[in-house]
Order: sequence, then structure tokens, then C-alpha cells
Amino acid sequence: MKKFADFIEKFIDLATGILWEIIMVWCFVIVIFLNDLPMGDWIRKRFLLPNWALLSIGIAILIGYLFLTGNRKPNFHIFSSSVLLFILQLFVAVQIYFKPGWDAGNNLLTDAWTLANGLPLGEAITYYSQYNQNLLLLCIESAIMRLPVLLGVTTFEYGYISLVAAQCLISAITGYFVYDLILTFSDGSEFREKIAFIGWLFYVLLIGTSPWSVVVYSDGFGLIFPVLTIWLWTRFERLSGVKKYLTFLLLCLVSYIGYSIKATVIVAFIAVMMITVCRFLAKCLKDKRADFISAAAVTASVLVVFTGGKACLERLYDRMGLELDMEMKVTAYHYLMIGWNEEESGTFNGPDLKFTSYIPDFEDRKEANISESKRRIKSMLPFHIFVWQAKKTNENYHDGTFSWWVEGDFCVESYKDRIPVVSSFLKDVFWADGKYNRLFTTLEQTTWLLILFLCLIPIKTKDSCMAAALRLSLIGTFFFVEIFEARSRYLYVFGTLFVINAALSAGVIMHLISRAFSPKQTKGQTAPDL
Repeated sequence: MKKFADFIEKFIDLATGILWEIIMVWCFVIVIFLNDLPMGDWIRKRFLLPNWALLSIGIAILIGYLFLTGNRKPNFHIFSSSVLLFILQLFVAVQIYFKPGWDAGNNLLTDAWTLANGLPLGEAITYYSQYNQNLLLLCIESAIMRLPVLLGVTTFEYGYISLVAAQCLISAITGYFVYDLILTFSDGSEFREKIAFIGWLFYVLLIGTSPWSVVVYSDGFGLIFPVLTIWLWTRFERLSGVKKYLTFLLLCLVSYIGYSIKATVIVAFIAVMMITVCRFLAKCLKDKRADFISAAAVTASVLVVFTGGKACLERLYDRMGLELDMEMKVTAYHYLMIGWNEEESGTFNGPDLKFTSYIPDFEDRKEANISESKRRIKSMLPFHIFVWQAKKTNENYHDGTFSWWVEGDFCVESYKDRIPVVSSFLKDVFWADGKYNRLFTTLEQTTWLLILFLCLIPIKTKDSCMAAALRLSLIGTFFFVEIFEARSRYLYVFGTLFVINAALSAGVIMHLISRAFSPKQTKGQTAPDL
């Protein structure tokens, strides 16, 4: 039985590894070699060089850096670097911020400011009856904007700046957890600190410098949750006693809050739960006296947090006077239907919104969405479905800026320059119509393509289940954006996990270089695991 239990853990590692390799080869081939697949003009972004050329530059820079630095450990302090990152992000954000259109500005920002000033939403509540997944975010934004109001600052602009500052802080803290989690994953490697440092550099280039922190929405607030979920899970796996159960309870709470802000981040929680269940079953096979009390505590934590959390949020909404008409709720099947609309590239569109909105009854609307989704999927069978999925993969993974400045009415109101020369220069860099923006977006694209390339390299961790949990989270992300609404922006919150995978893969390259250029190992000596 013990051999069979060991086989289960090895099978999980192997199965997730093979599936992830297949997915990454699929994504990589499409993004590098089939990037000219048909795509809506509203989501197509151009860069200074073709993707294959940018990737070549990225690989050359990485290999050059690894050779030049050798085995030297970086002189790096993560806490002070995270503080500096926050200061720089906030400085840039204050110079370039603007009011967006679409849901982020037209609904959430405006309504949060209304609540922060103690006023009722009135007819604006209709939006949240349809899209009630944004209710908790509305409450959080209004609470933060309430702070300057309490201090006597009643100008909307300053309320907005407080939200931007909150997102910059979340981004900087997320970078800290990315670095620390890479240290955990690379435990036992002689290049541990260097791997984590490279991961942090990837994070800064891809996420830390991303202007998405300026747009206050669920993407910015949800950024921390996937990496924090896995970080807490690694602690849960290593602890014992009361601390172990409290950590898992916190893990459930964090996951539920993240799910209530950005539903897609639940993918990371599902992944770690799948690994946890498989490991428990393996332990049962190894030891018939396996700790069923622990299993009961874990199960109870999930039930208590997810049922109790829902009740608490409903009470919060009632106290804030947010009375919803649940008959108007838009279900996940609406986004499933959107995801298979080939005429609209599988993206958010007016015709599908009208199709859903014109059916007043909730159950009828749900059934109509399911029926239309089935019809669209069947029309692509048996072979066209592969062409369609290739197009969606290109739409989802082609852009290292995560579709920055692509949403409809992206910027509807700009503000005066804080420091005229500096503000105008930074806007030229980060705004889509700026004269230096192509340079910036090309840098982002180069980083993203290098990360995708590195994710092709299989990783190995001391605890194989850690690598499996990381892969499962990314596999779940892939299937989500392929099945439901296509949008590169949805990958922004999972950019942290791509960064971690890429850093660990860079560690594999370091070991290969070290073996190739170091004296031959004596018989029986092996290189340390990543």
C-alpha cells in the first residue's frame, strides 16, 4: 500500500507536468509562430519587433546575465526593495492617473464615491443586481474613499488617489510574497537566492511597472490572492498542531474574500484543495491510522468560511442599503455564451448583453444562455473547435501588457499634471497615445514572451506537490479563459504564478550551466534538486 501511495504522489506530479507542458507548447507555438491568426482590431496590439525577435532578445539578455553573474548571490533585501517599489509606483501613478470609462469608472468609482459621502445609490443599484460579483469591491472602495472625506477632503480626485495608493500597496506586497514563495519552492537549491531575485525582477518588469495599478478595479485588488493562497498553503503543509488549523482557516478566509472580489482567483484555492485531498488519500494508504481529525478540521474550515462568509456579506450589504433584485443577476452561463461567440472574438459585446438583458425571468435567462452556448459549441464540432481555441489562445496570451488601454472608453477624464515636465513624460511612456509608449509596451512584451518560454522548461521542487499545485493553478487559468470570455486582462491577476514558474525554470538553466562549466562530479555525486 505504501508503494501505491508513493505512486499516487508521483502520478500527480507527472500528470500535471505533462498537461502543463502540452498547454504551454500550444500557447507558445500560437503566440510566436501563429500570432497573425484573425483577431478583432479592438484587441490587437502591435509592438516594435515581431514576437520571435523580441523573444530572442529576451533569451540573450537572460543567458548573458546568468553567465556574467555566475554563482554569485545577489546583494538584495526584499523588504526595503518592496518599500522602494511602492514609493516609485505611487509616484508614477499620481502623475499619470485618469478616470476610466467602462465598469471601473462609470459604475464602481462613481458609486463608491456616492456611498463614501453617505448618499444612496438610487437607480445605480440596477448594475449590481446584474453584476453582484462587484458588490464587495464596491464596499471596499467606498470604505477607502471615506477616509479623505472624514478628514474633510471632499474632492473626488483625492478619493480616487487613495484607491490608487491602495492598489500600489497591494502590488508591492504581492511582490514580497512572490519572492518569498520562490524561496520556499527552490528550497535545497544552491541558487535559491538568485532564483528568487530573478523572479522578483520578472515581477517588477511585468507587474510592478504595469500601469494597471492605476485603474482601480477587481484586477488590481485581486492581484495578491492567487499567490497568497499558495503561500498560505505551503505554510499549512509545513506546520502542525493548532497553528496548522489556524493557517488553513486563514487560507479559506483569504480565498473567499478573493473570490468575492475577483471570482477567477478561486482557481488557486481549488488547485491546492485538490492536492490536499490527494495527499490525504495517499497518507491513508500509507498509514491506516491517518489523522481523520485533521481532515475533519479542514472540511469544517471550508464549510464554515464559505457559508458563514456569504451570510456575513449579505448582512453587510443590507446594512449599507444595497438591496438587490436577484432576478436580474447575470450568471456564469452568460460569460460561457460570450466565450463561444466567434463573430465577436469571444469578447464582451453588445449583442450578447442585449440577448441576456431582454429576458426578465432569472431561470428563463439562465436556460437561454445555456441553450445558446450549446448551439454555438455544437456548430464548431468536430474540427473547427480547434481553430477557434487557437484564436482564443492568441487573444488571451498574445499581449504582455494584458490588453492595456483596450477596454471601451478606457480614459474618459484626465487630470492636471502634478509636476508638469515629469507628468507629461510619464504619460508619454504609459498612455497608449504617448510618443514613448511603443518602447514601454515592447519591453513588457519581451518580458512576457521570455516568461512564456521559460514556462516550457519542466521544474522540479523538493516537495513535488508544490510544483503540482502551481501547475494546477495555471492549468485552471488556461481552461477558464479558453472556455469563458476571452480577455488578456484576466491573466493579469495570475501573472504572479507565471513569474514564479519562470523563475524556477531559470533555476533549471542555472544548474545546467553550472554542470557544463564546472569540474566533473565524482561518481555518486548528484546536483541538488531545484
